[in-house]
Amino acid sequence: MNTKKIVLSVIGIISVVFTLYAQAPPSTMDLLTRPSRWAIKWELEERVQDYTILRFTNTNMTMGMMIDGDELSHSRAYYLSNTIPTVFDAAKVGTATDGTYIVAIGNDGIDVFEILELTDEKLKMLFDSHGTHRV
Repeated sequence: MNTKKIVLSVIGIISVVFTLYAQAPPSTMDLLTRPSRWAIKWELEERVQDYTILRFTNTNMTMGMMIDGDELSHSRAYYLSNTIPTVFDAAKVGTATDGTYIVAIGNDGIDVFEILELTDEKLKMLFDSHGTHRV
């Protein structure tokens, strides 16, 4: 009887361990779209802006500013990439779930944001308006 309990306990423990290891870590897309919005504080040399609100769906990123209590926003298509492209590929929008770069349609071509840190609670990106990440 005791042997049976021990065997069942060991099988239960092994099942829990396999279940924990079988769960994949969340993808970049999962983490970007998980919160309802991100409050972004910009670190700019030229100007200081209080913050921008950033929202992600699988296909659009919406950037907005709070001005006098009103939110002004602009949506644009984006996709995730592990490389910096030279042109925007609309066929990739919503297809990749992981990537180091957020590639978005910009005013003068494409804008590329490098994801430096992404957790459930923090998004740290690099956007170089001087050209390093702008195509």
